[in-house]
Amino acid sequence: MTAPELRPCPFCGETDVITIKEPLEKDGLAMVLCLNCYAEAPLNYENGGWNTRADLSQAAIATLERENYELREAVTALQGRLEIQQHNNSVLRTGNIQLQRDVRNATDPFGQD
Repeated sequence: MTAPELRPCPFCGETDVITIKEPLEKDGLAMVLCLNCYAEAPLNYENGGWNTRADLSQAAIATLERENYELREAVTALQGRLEIQQHNNSVLRTGNIQLQRDVRNATDPFGQD
């Protein structure tokens, strides 16, 4: 069986990819290595393996970009809420410390802090 021509790396697009293991007689598996980003994946001669990947349509890309934008917006909103919560906790701690001082001063007959 002759080896198919290897497509560029699906991760970085590099064309310098090699087969790093000979195919096994039984199942035709070999490993492919990208010499740029070192991605490694099986190459199955029967169904394509490394050479088989989804070709995303522009609509699919737009959907993924929109979802990515929405997730970034959600993270930003959560970071803002976290900052507000941290500020509120700081205010409560400060108020609690002052309240403890007030109680101590009210119950301390000598009024020492």
